Amino acid sequence: MTATPLQLANVMCIIANKGYYYTPHFIDSLQDEKDEDSSITGKYRLRHDVTHISDSAYNAVQLGMQDVVTSGTAQNARILGVNICGKTGTAQNPHGKNHSLFVCFAPRESPKIAIAVVVENSGHGSTWAAPIASLMMEKYLFDTVSSKRAEEVERISKADLIPAAIKHWYYVKDSLRQAKIAKEMDLTVSPPPPAPVAPKKTTFDPEAEPNRKDSEELNPLKSFMIIREEEKIKKTQKTNEE
Repeated sequence: MTATPLQLANVMCIIANKGYYYTPHFIDSLQDEKDEDSSITGKYRLRHDVTHISDSAYNAVQLGMQDVVTSGTAQNARILGVNICGKTGTAQNPHGKNHSLFVCFAPRESPKIAIAVVVENSGHGSTWAAPIASLMMEKYLFDTVSSKRAEEVERISKADLIPAAIKHWYYVKDSLRQAKIAKEMDLTVSPPPPAPVAPKKTTFDPEAEPNRKDSEELNPLKSFMIIREEEKIKKTQKTNEE
C-alpha cells in the first residue's frame, strides 16, 4: 500500500467537502495572532480545490458511503443519530493475516471529522478498524462514549493482535543483544548507572521489512541484573551437584 493513513483521511476530506481540502496541521487555538504569526499559519488556511466534479456526483458518492455504514460492511461503526459515510477495506498481507482498514467522515450533512484507521495483522476492515474509528468519532462529536458500547471498548482495549512470529522474532533479537552486552561487560565491577529508559519500540513485520532496524537500546542496568541472577543460579546448581 503506497498511500499513508493521513493521505487516506485527506481523501475523505475531499469527498466530504465536495472537492477541496486544507493542508493537515496541528493547531489547538490561536490567541492575539500577529502578522508574523499569520505568515506561518496562513498556508493552513489556504483552500486547495482539486476536482471539478458536480455536487450531485459527490452526493451520490456520499449516499453510497452512508449505505456502507447503515446496511453494509461497516454496520458496527454506526453511531445513533449520526449519518456516517465510510468504506471498509482489507489490505492483503503475504506474510500473515490481512490488514484491517476503514475510512470515514461524519456527519454527512455537515462534516466535522474525517478518519482513516489501519490495524495491521487483524483481518477484515469491519472487524477492528471500523469500530475503532466509530469510537473515536463518537468521542470527538459528543466528548463521551455511550455506556452501551462499554463491551466494545473492553474488547478493543484488551486485544493483542501482534502475531506470535513477530513476538518470537523480537525475543530472539533481544536475547542476542543481551548476550553481546554480557560479553562486553566486566561482571566483577559494580553495575553501571541506570541508562535513560528507551522509548517503546515500533512493531513491524520483520519478514516484510528485513532491512528495517528499530532504534531501541536495552537498559544496561537491567541486562546486568539479569546476567547476575543467571550467574547465581548456575553457581547454586553447581554447588548442589558437588
